[in-house]
Amino acid sequence: MLKASRECYKYWPRANQMCLDLWAVLKRRKKPLYNHERKLGYRDDQEVSTKFIFAEHCLQGNAVYLKVGVDTEIPARNLPLRLPNGLSLTYGEILGLAGDLYGTDQPISDGVTQNERHHRFLKAFDTLASDTKYAPEEAPKLLEILHDEMEEIKKAIQAGKPASEVHNRLKVDLGKRLGFATLFRPSGIPSFLGLALINYDHFGTDSETAYNTGHNAAIQYALRTDSDLAVAYAMNAFADHFLHDHFSSGHLRVPRRQLHGSTLNVADACSKLMHDEDSCIGLKVSNQNGDSWTAYGDSRLFDDVSKRHREIFIKAQQASVDEIFQAWRYKIVPPTFKAWKYAPTIESALSPHQPLAPLFVMSTGEDKKPVLLRRRNVSDRKTKDYISDWTYTGTVIKCRWSGRWNYPMSLDE
Repeated sequence: MLKASRECYKYWPRANQMCLDLWAVLKRRKKPLYNHERKLGYRDDQEVSTKFIFAEHCLQGNAVYLKVGVDTEIPARNLPLRLPNGLSLTYGEILGLAGDLYGTDQPISDGVTQNERHHRFLKAFDTLASDTKYAPEEAPKLLEILHDEMEEIKKAIQAGKPASEVHNRLKVDLGKRLGFATLFRPSGIPSFLGLALINYDHFGTDSETAYNTGHNAAIQYALRTDSDLAVAYAMNAFADHFLHDHFSSGHLRVPRRQLHGSTLNVADACSKLMHDEDSCIGLKVSNQNGDSWTAYGDSRLFDDVSKRHREIFIKAQQASVDEIFQAWRYKIVPPTFKAWKYAPTIESALSPHQPLAPLFVMSTGEDKKPVLLRRRNVSDRKTKDYISDWTYTGTVIKCRWSGRWNYPMSLDE
């Protein structure tokens, strides 16, 4: 019994690590940091609960071509975009920083009206593009931290090795460094870790809402007679982050909003468990064009198994940037956004015929109210047998203790 207790304990934060808000602890800060950050804690041997893979966003984002004239297009990686605050970043760099490292404490998809969502997107974009107090100095430092992961993944790709191995080796240290590097931001602008705790905009239908809002904002700006094409592209790069997330299998069927808000963020940790499982093992998906394939998620985009996934992915992103040029050059507003013709549908991800049984599913109780169910045997990934009597803490301990969430994961035991 004592041994079991010790095993359970090792998955829990130590008391002296329960609070990351160092300034608040020392009473050196007049305004508290964002509420979610004050509750977040982690152990040195525990993975930071985030879904962030900057290298994938950046490399895939820089794979598109940006039109600068009727017959002229330039690889995105070779065309720095100058932002209003003086920062010059590539399309992929903006895309990678968006949402995960720059944003506000007001998720875009929480906006009640289209106009409110529009303004929330612009405020999020401005934290990177228009802020002159911290972003011009902070963003280059963050990119410097991320450079090691970028270079390691490039080397792995060139050597024909799984890029996911590199990320899984570096992710804990990288997450901590980014967390502390963004910890002392102004009130209302969460840190890397704070943004991860309210990242609804990156999941399911909320990612559709966030992308549609941002892409439309970029088009509306491009239509203006005084618009700057570079800024229009930059704005769309910020929006494309949410389109990217919609291509990740770990973001399609996770009930993110329901898995949030518990003491010590254990519910959020549960969402991370399902996210990681769906990302690593993959889901069978289809799109509006009739394509069917297996989509994988965060850290697996550049693995060999994702070749078909990448081919469809890049078509969606190219369609997105082309619509910005069409709006800027010809003042054309698309009736529908073409990227969704290529993106995997949520309906296909939620299919009951998926080989991988979802860790959590939403259902309807006897009282007709929605209820969140969990797989009865968390280690059995094939059997679709669910229970309503479960706890967040118990689930985290069961999953971590099982060893089934260690990389690489597999469908079979």
